[in-house]
Amino acid sequence: MRAFAFALVLCGCMTHHSGTTGDPRCAAQVSLSGSSSAGTLEGPFAIDANGVNLCLELDASQLFRAHFSATTAQEPGSMSSFAATLEDANLAPVVDGWDVTVGQTDPHTFLNLEWSPPAGAVTTATLWVHARAQTATTTIDVSLIDPLD
Repeated sequence: MRAFAFALVLCGCMTHHSGTTGDPRCAAQVSLSGSSSAGTLEGPFAIDANGVNLCLELDASQLFRAHFSATTAQEPGSMSSFAATLEDANLAPVVDGWDVTVGQTDPHTFLNLEWSPPAGAVTTATLWVHARAQTATTTIDVSLIDPLD
């Protein structure tokens, strides 16, 4: 497990994109506040097997319920080009993403990841998105909401 954690940190450190400020392992630093319903669209990113990290600050301090989501852009076919893992502040895995396919005759698929962070708190996390095979480009839509509003 320690070797895996070290490898994950090492991969995260190798993922550096020009123009990034703050943590050098982050392609973007994103602060989301559950008190506003707006999410943010990050990218586009050319994502390879090493992936990109979005460093997240999820401010659910004003919420009684909280729901975080991240999705990639839809792409033709029944399998997304991407995989994702949400990691806690210590880079331990929290939840993995999954594919969502829409349509049967002309299917389009996107990567989806959802998690309920602690309400009434600010949570630091990292979203690691990586390509399953060859490098592909996508945007990543992230949001933090009260799921019942």
